[in-house]
Amino acid sequence: MDSALDKKSAPTFYLYDYVHDWGPMGEINELIKEGKIPFDTCFRLTSIGRKVDASTRSTFLNYTMMQEIVDYVDDASRMREETYKLLYGKLPDAVVDLNSRSNYKFYPYLEPMYYRMMDLVRVIHSRRALSGDSLPDIPYPGTTKVRVPNEEWARCKAIARPIWRLIVERTHPEWFEDLDTFFVHGYIGGWGSYYEYKERTKRRGIVSHAILSDPLVMSFYQEAVATGINGIGPMGREDLRLLLIEENPELMEGNEIPSH
Repeated sequence: MDSALDKKSAPTFYLYDYVHDWGPMGEINELIKEGKIPFDTCFRLTSIGRKVDASTRSTFLNYTMMQEIVDYVDDASRMREETYKLLYGKLPDAVVDLNSRSNYKFYPYLEPMYYRMMDLVRVIHSRRALSGDSLPDIPYPGTTKVRVPNEEWARCKAIARPIWRLIVERTHPEWFEDLDTFFVHGYIGGWGSYYEYKERTKRRGIVSHAILSDPLVMSFYQEAVATGINGIGPMGREDLRLLLIEENPELMEGNEIPSH
């Protein structure tokens, strides 16, 4: 990660895609701007998904945690232990961020680095382009600009998705055991109105929006190299190496983890 990034200039992280000031959200964002709570508070809250608060059995836990943070920002000792740990403990090693298309510019400000599946897709495209396996770029008429064909992106996603799914399945199986907690339904206009998704769609959505930390992906890569992981072949290991290499320069050619 670029350590020069100023966390004060980090863009707003949107916990919800359809309303940014719901409940105590507006107050939370103000506390972040004032520097009274960590700038990554909303990212931390994303890790909870839609868990219900056991103490109320009717309210989402992230809502009651936000209210606690607002109420006790000047006396954190009054917060519940789980709220305090979420706010000031270690960052989660992965989250499901269904608003990742809006939040992706926020991730580089986090430490450690976090990756989207799309980051792996881009690495795969670069590898294919260098080897001459990618589909040729399409020129824009009358300009020197080109674009990557949609079919090429589709092929790269088809390569990346099984790898990303394997990482998620091995490291956070609970996401698939409780789909409705970690796949937040899409808001469609009327208050309380949501799309209905099939189980397969929820699983695919969780994989597509899984945001994984560098140490988590690195650990998976190390295991794949050292002992092997069913479903991750030589090319899959290479793609993961290329994804990790910027944060882990020891993985440069000639300095990879020795294979067994």
